[in-house]
Amino acid sequence: MQNAMDLDAGFLSRVLRRFEAKGWVQRDRLDEDALRRTIRLLPARREVFERLDQRQGRQVERLLGRLGEPDRRRLVSALDTARHLMGGGEGVPFQIRTFRPGAMALMVSRQAVLHRDVFGWGYGIEVNESEVAVAFLKNFKPEPEQCWVAEVDGQMAGSTFLTDEGDGVSRLRLLYVEPVFQGLGIGDALVSTCISFAREVGYARMTLWTHTILENARRIYARHEFHLEDQHEQIRSGRR
Repeated sequence: MQNAMDLDAGFLSRVLRRFEAKGWVQRDRLDEDALRRTIRLLPARREVFERLDQRQGRQVERLLGRLGEPDRRRLVSALDTARHLMGGGEGVPFQIRTFRPGAMALMVSRQAVLHRDVFGWGYGIEVNESEVAVAFLKNFKPEPEQCWVAEVDGQMAGSTFLTDEGDGVSRLRLLYVEPVFQGLGIGDALVSTCISFAREVGYARMTLWTHTILENARRIYARHEFHLEDQHEQIRSGRR
């Protein structure tokens, strides 16, 4: 308990002594080591705890009962995000699936917000990415093209998609990973999925373009043996 709650040993010992003096808990020596003891609630206090726990459970149930299913999903997603932000997301599992209606719009929206917050980019990048997404949906060919979404606890953690450029060439587009989920291997998994799909459907080559400033993405591409063939300078307008 001390390690799990990151409590000072002296503080915890004083608290437990007070609980023991009040008859709330009993401490029994675990073995010959006087410092190792088991702690258990006495029967009368366990009944009190169970009543309080049940009362709290009913209150939470009433609060959740006011929410519809969509709001419950939003609440769960928000709590999961808070947990990951507070450092509880190391090694969390994720899954990759093909896209569903609404995914492309969310994908573009999140990237536009991230580019604005991190790099100060304006509407231009959002226009570009929206055009790419709309063109993909309007001309979607399920056999040679696909979009994948990475999810953690049911919420989008990242995504990318692949388009047919003709003449046996495919293009990897709009790769992104939510900052809170970076470091879990999601970006590499998305790119690997894209490459595997391209090989399965018979593409001879895959290409992409990215921005020099997107260092995390460039490192992922390098790990998957993408090589720089051409480079152009672009001017991004500010926040407008």
